[in-house]
Amino acid sequence: HSVHGEFNAALACYEQAQQVYEELSIPDRAAKCVQNQGVVHFFRGEYDAALACYKGAQVLFEKLGIKDQTAYCVQNRGVVYSSRGEYDAALACFKEAQAVFEELGMKHETTTSVQNQGLVYHLRGEYDGALACFKEAQRRYEGLGIKDRAADCVKNQGLAHSSREEYDAALVCYKQAQAIYEELGIKSRAANCVQNRGLVHSSRGEYDAALACYEQAQRVYEELGMRDKVMASLWGKGDVYRLRGEGDAALQCYTQAKEERPISEVWYPETQWGVRYGIAKLYQSTPQALDYYDECLAIIDALRGRQQTDWTKMGILYDKE
Repeated sequence: HSVHGEFNAALACYEQAQQVYEELSIPDRAAKCVQNQGVVHFFRGEYDAALACYKGAQVLFEKLGIKDQTAYCVQNRGVVYSSRGEYDAALACFKEAQAVFEELGMKHETTTSVQNQGLVYHLRGEYDGALACFKEAQRRYEGLGIKDRAADCVKNQGLAHSSREEYDAALVCYKQAQAIYEELGIKSRAANCVQNRGLVHSSRGEYDAALACYEQAQRVYEELGMRDKVMASLWGKGDVYRLRGEGDAALQCYTQAKEERPISEVWYPETQWGVRYGIAKLYQSTPQALDYYDECLAIIDALRGRQQTDWTKMGILYDKE
């Protein structure tokens, strides 16, 4: 149910299973059900409920002396804190989990904690710290022979370089990660690297190269039925056409993106915001532009307190004013 987005049904199943395990006096399985309820709440953006479940499960696992599951709960709390923009709390959780995993000799999980710390540093704009973590995680994954996760770390290094406007280094990382994903047959992640390359080319004003990347990624996403990613590709193409002064082509891409995933769905809110922001920029100072800015603000209001995004950096509040 959870995989299919049927979250109410998933919660009902976990709650029912928890009750049965408690009646049978199987406390570890009951605690696991509580932990799984936290995962469902997290996917629904219900971060307070997710934290309550993770903390509750953590207490139960600690009483039972099950250290690995306790560390998983701490790690999951870190993910929630990171999603809420509470980066100090997130780092503390990831470091605590890392220490336990290292004590238990769980090398894969330890490396995941290191990578998560890198993601937090990146979100805080501390790119040196992010790169150090990503490189360390890459080294560890390669030592474990886990190629796809090592490629994730290379791709994340590309994100850090791109954020620092080190575009040549970013492209090298994205191409390297893409090659690994293609070798492993992981089409979706290879396409994500192509998409990221498009953003780098667009940032450098290399619009033909950017369009080629976005179109290549879009074809793969359409083949895989990944509607949210198709929308992101269309958003990227729309931005490129807008920057080139091709308003009709830009509007066509933005409109198609809106139809690809309606605003009522909460997945990838930045993309939903970006499409409407692009249309508003096309319409300049007309009443239509204000309507789309209002839609942008509605997305922000709907997500406030659920997902931390530096919206002011995107310019929306200043343009609205």
